[in-house]
Amino acid sequence: RSGALASAEGFGASDVQGFLDRKASGNPLVARDAFAGGGSVAATLDELRHKLWQMPFSRAILVDTSAEDTAPILLEALRSGFHVALANKKPLTVPQEAFDELFDESRRRGLALRYEATVGAGLPVLDTLSKLREAGDNVLTILGCLSGTLGVVMNALQNGERLSEAVTRAHAAGYTEPDPRDDLSGVDVARKALILARTLGRRLNLEDVEIEPLLPFPKERGSVEAFLASLPEYDAMFGERVAAAEKSSLVLRYVARIGEKQVRVGVEAVPLQSSLGSLKGSDNQVVIRTQRYDQNPLVVTGPGAGAEVTAAGVFNDILAIAQDREQREHRG
Repeated sequence: RSGALASAEGFGASDVQGFLDRKASGNPLVARDAFAGGGSVAATLDELRHKLWQMPFSRAILVDTSAEDTAPILLEALRSGFHVALANKKPLTVPQEAFDELFDESRRRGLALRYEATVGAGLPVLDTLSKLREAGDNVLTILGCLSGTLGVVMNALQNGERLSEAVTRAHAAGYTEPDPRDDLSGVDVARKALILARTLGRRLNLEDVEIEPLLPFPKERGSVEAFLASLPEYDAMFGERVAAAEKSSLVLRYVARIGEKQVRVGVEAVPLQSSLGSLKGSDNQVVIRTQRYDQNPLVVTGPGAGAEVTAAGVFNDILAIAQDREQREHRG
């Protein structure tokens, strides 16, 4: 966001440590007076044109771990010969035509565009879907809990906490986004569901995903503090939902459903003894039903949030890109 650092010779360990120290101290990667245009995708793209695209790289990979609408940057990176690895969901939830343009460009130039870490962090969700489809299986439905934040909140409700307590505690512990409404709105889960659907070949946009937010949000957004202070008014409603579910041996989960004709995210009551019902803490889970895994679906479960597991997902994509390129060069 503050600008780019580039070197044709690369950066040594001491350089990287200096960058980390700068960020850890709360300073921008690039001094603000050194790049006055920081803070917008357009400005970053303009700087990359001058600093990065023209460098004599071999087998270059652009890694996007931002949370910005970077589709224009990724498209230009592909056109400049860069492979792409993503943890950023937003460029994959652009309108269908723009999504198609990214992948058409990568195929046309023989470049990889990998995005395992966009769903489930380091969990091999997209890799599993890819292998199933390559083997000729047909994915019928996907059912999943895709938000570590909402997993923490749902478990707290299950353990008897009031909604206001659960959200406030999750916010204080750093589980939520700075504005917890970004999690509770369900849009983040909807983005992940859309990515899964598009990976299966479904053609739809974010507005086609049916979203049930955890709470009924007013059109006008006040401050985070005011929002947190308003949460007790929803405690009784959620207390009743939790109690009603418990009477039937059910628990509440925030669930994404990807079917052949519909994609939906929202609160559901699921059996306590089911795989989704047994989830704890911030773990994610994806249940994949296919023609071959029909009566006994394939389940992928594990940590779905956190810097380390997300970095592992990105790193696996980088290794896959490098290995594929080496195999191509060897065959050539």
